[in-house]
Amino acid sequence: MTIWLASPEFIWLWMGLAALTFSVLLVVSAPYGRHARGGWGPALPARISWVVMELPALLVPVGFFIVGDRFDDAVAVLFISLWAAHYCYRAVIY
Repeated sequence: MTIWLASPEFIWLWMGLAALTFSVLLVVSAPYGRHARGGWGPALPARISWVVMELPALLVPVGFFIVGDRFDDAVAVLFISLWAAHYCYRAVIY
């Protein structure tokens, strides 16, 4: 049985969305960061934006590790600990 995230239809959907986004961005300039301008929706403060952008890189791998079965593997625990420490510093502390 195929996992729906790995199904060909799902992959083609995302490839189509990427092609559409690429085509639109060739014509429309989407401002962000210091080049932002009004009229593109609400703006978040820079600190909150950074945390929102970086927090999934901390939570998703740790979440997958927790639901996985590698708690008894010392190397896996070491690497997820290093990853979590790095992204905790990058997303939350910095």
